[in-house]
Amino acid sequence: MLSPCVRSSPSVLPVAQSFGLRPRVRQPEVSARLQEPVAVACLASVAVVCWQVHRPACRGPSRLRRGRVRLGAKARAELLVDGDQGSIDLIEKAIERLKGQGRSVVTTVFAEPRRVDSKRWRAFFRERLITFCPVPRRRGQEATDVAIEARLVRLSQLPDDLCVALLTADAGFVDIVGDVAASRDMTVFIPETSGNVVRKYRTTSAAVVPIQSQSLSKEGPRVRAILHPDGSGSVEMAEPWQCPMGDAEAEQLTQFLQDLGYHGERGFLVQAIAKFWVAHRLGPLTVYPAGLGCASMHKEIQAAGPEASWTRYSRDLAFFLPITKAPTKTMHNVKEYGTTHAMAVFEGGGPFTIKASRDMVEQALRRLGYLDGHLSCDLAEALLAFVNLPENYKALKRCEALPTAADAVSDVVEKLHHAFLAHDTGGRWRVAPSDTQVRKKLCKHGFLIHEAASRSEVLEAMQKFARSRGLMQMRSYVGYVFRIQQYMCRSRPSKVGSVDFRDLRRPFAKEVGLRVV
Repeated sequence: MLSPCVRSSPSVLPVAQSFGLRPRVRQPEVSARLQEPVAVACLASVAVVCWQVHRPACRGPSRLRRGRVRLGAKARAELLVDGDQGSIDLIEKAIERLKGQGRSVVTTVFAEPRRVDSKRWRAFFRERLITFCPVPRRRGQEATDVAIEARLVRLSQLPDDLCVALLTADAGFVDIVGDVAASRDMTVFIPETSGNVVRKYRTTSAAVVPIQSQSLSKEGPRVRAILHPDGSGSVEMAEPWQCPMGDAEAEQLTQFLQDLGYHGERGFLVQAIAKFWVAHRLGPLTVYPAGLGCASMHKEIQAAGPEASWTRYSRDLAFFLPITKAPTKTMHNVKEYGTTHAMAVFEGGGPFTIKASRDMVEQALRRLGYLDGHLSCDLAEALLAFVNLPENYKALKRCEALPTAADAVSDVVEKLHHAFLAHDTGGRWRVAPSDTQVRKKLCKHGFLIHEAASRSEVLEAMQKFARSRGLMQMRSYVGYVFRIQQYMCRSRPSKVGSVDFRDLRRPFAKEVGLRVV
């Protein structure tokens, strides 16, 4: 039986004070960034409740002196797992890798509170003696990232030889990993399919270990996403592909594209390659799997030779590789598409590019299904639905383009304009949410006769449902789909976000006197 252990959050105090550590003569040097108070006021409410299994409530600091561990010494490692990214098999492989180095491993998984409701995860925590730290979701915050960063700061201050390890597929920890690795032994485990993320962490002094996830298919994606010369795109099925590009070739391409302005200090190669390809009118380009696009680019510049003249990037092109919500991993889906991500790309409909213009954001939202000129004509509600999908939220966060409560619609449009032209997203934006689950909900509660009803009938049913639940009035189909999905997922806020902005703060139906059905 799991027993709770409350850890009060130290993150709202200066680091040394909050940890209650006495000064030691041999305290390792710590970067200035890690000595600052952690800017995570939201963690005051996290007060992380950890579910522990047969572990001592507290361990004192290791007596091992800092330095290389002697052969046979039982050094300690603390593995922090980004539960938004890590699967059970990846966690097990990371633990075994650390144990193979002769270390005793303490593992903590940070994830949404409902994770422990899963029988499979609960059994895993119990059998592997893993600490589970439920992180409540907070409005406008990446709560899991914030909690992990706070723990990394704390571990960086400990004076012993503890090895700090992190399992993630998110490049958002690169800066803090660099700071921690500068003062102590640190290892970062990353799924080997996240090649671009691996390369980013290799710019730090941390040991970076790609690990392979168990898969129902070892063959790779069966989907091809092709960008056409006119900026349109298509998807098609093909033979499995699995041939990742080597680091040397990737570094060569990165430097080449950076010199021409197509790639920034960070970002995704395929996005830069797509923009370069369209700018030089080189014909069709396979942009998924990304390795095929990289191989085509490498071949092109090798064939052109060092004397070739290339056009510099004028920051006037946005690249999109639409995706759907990640489908459930089933034997059928993996057999059909190779990977679940390949399925999401296939159902996204294909890549496209848009020239930068005053109405670029509206064009993009129309292509992604948030605006349709009929039942979904409200720009503000299209923006609301777009920014609150988890995939889009994370991409906007990477670009530092998340809307705030003080933003007007024009501010949000400006932020999306910046994000669509940025180098940091890979062009992977999620299409408008499906209304399938909403239709099921409406039928279940008697607001809709059958799930195959027309969109006009569904819109009318959604309006009645929203009034009956006191939900905010909306002006569009996509707006009602978003609002009802938000209501359906109110106990799982990570599924549908709660980002809001100024022009959408309207009264709830009950508050404005609308008839309740």
